[in-house]
Amino acid sequence: MSHRPAACYPLAALLVLAALAACRTVAPVTESPTIEERAIRRELTAVNEAMAATFNRGDYLGAARFYSDDAQIIGAGNVRVNGRAAIDRYWTSIPAGSTWRLDVLDAGGNRNSIWQLGRSTLVMPSRNGDGTTNTSVVDFLGVWKRQPDGTLKLYIDMYVPTPRPRPTQ
Repeated sequence: MSHRPAACYPLAALLVLAALAACRTVAPVTESPTIEERAIRRELTAVNEAMAATFNRGDYLGAARFYSDDAQIIGAGNVRVNGRAAIDRYWTSIPAGSTWRLDVLDAGGNRNSIWQLGRSTLVMPSRNGDGTTNTSVVDFLGVWKRQPDGTLKLYIDMYVPTPRPRPTQ
């Protein structure tokens, strides 16, 4: 192993920084979405709206049917739900009278495999019957797969609580 004099290190660091600065690129021009990307987003928005409407009618098992039979839900607090029976139990365990809103923040992929970055807002009556509600706001990454019948089903639903803004001082 050869040793270089310590005086060479500042010069080497300066050369690396200069090289990195020379490689800096201008921010990319925002491209308009392709026809396929717009179609994916429209379809995904419609499926999200139908899923939330089904849930908001009180049909929690119907909302669970938007998931594929081999789907996984992965969430905060070691939540891990796998397969049809577990997905059905997960959704039907939510208190009656809850309301749900889904927002598509971003989406992409192709016709058969679509990813979604979204926000879920679930308002649930308190389980103790005191008339209060609990609101859960989470950001999620969903992977949707086209089924043989042409429908989209949620295959992976991974969520984390939405960060709350820090108070300003």
